[in-house]
Amino acid sequence: VFFLMIRRPPRSTQSRSSAASDVYKRQVHGVTINSVAGKIGIPYRSTYCASKSAMSAYFDSLRSELEDEGISVLQVFPGFVRTNIAKNSLIAKEGETLGADEEYTQNGISAEEFATQVCEAMYFKDKELIVASAFQ
Repeated sequence: VFFLMIRRPPRSTQSRSSAASDVYKRQVHGVTINSVAGKIGIPYRSTYCASKSAMSAYFDSLRSELEDEGISVLQVFPGFVRTNIAKNSLIAKEGETLGADEEYTQNGISAEEFATQVCEAMYFKDKELIVASAFQ
């Protein structure tokens, strides 16, 4: 689970009036990186999909609780993103890494494109962002 709270400083350098405080509060964003498996079932990954679906429900509830406080919550559901996560993942032998890339990961979008889409969704205060080729 990754949940990031980003608070932008107020644009004004004036004293902290209640208006400035309100602006400050409205510019808080919560971002969670989930998985597209939280949206669709994947064969042989039932436990993983269930945990991601539960995470989605939790952050949907949290969003509704924080909305009146001016805090937005964005849930990101990525598919495959080109990273070294599989290559660097640990295998059963103590301390050894897999040392190989997965084809699905290497065919995913770039980390830069993923980050750009997340930043755009934050800017527009979207509630969800699905970053997977099957959904686009």
